[in-house]
Amino acid sequence: MPKLKQAPAKPLTEYEKQKIYLAKLGLTHDDVPREWAKLMEKMQSAVAATIEADKYRESELNKASEPATKKKAG
Repeated sequence: MPKLKQAPAKPLTEYEKQKIYLAKLGLTHDDVPREWAKLMEKMQSAVAATIEADKYRESELNKASEPATKKKAG
């Protein structure tokens, strides 16, 4: 029996690569917008928390420097 030649494998398209990657994560292309929205929410809350922490840190620094300036002036 003659051996059948196997056709050379064509390279995967970008869509197929993404589909394989998402499958490894247990997702489909339909899940991506939902997951992206969840990620954006987490990022926004992290940014908001960082801003609040910076404001607090700045106010604490201002409180710490006020008595020193008053003592020098007095």
